[in-house]
Amino acid sequence: MYKLDGGLDHILVDEAQDTSPAQWEVIRLLSDEFFAGDGAREALDGD
Repeated sequence: MYKLDGGLDHILVDEAQDTSPAQWEVIRLLSDEFFAGDGAREALDGD
C-alpha cells in the first residue's frame, strides 16, 4: 500500500463506465482536496 499523506496531484479513472458506486465514493473522498479552497479546478475528458 502506498503512503498517500503527501497529497495527490492527479487521479486517473480508466474505464469509468465500469466503476461501481462504492468505487466512485472512494474516488470522491480522494478528490475532495482538489475541489476545496481557492483556485479549485476540474478537468474532465471523455471519449
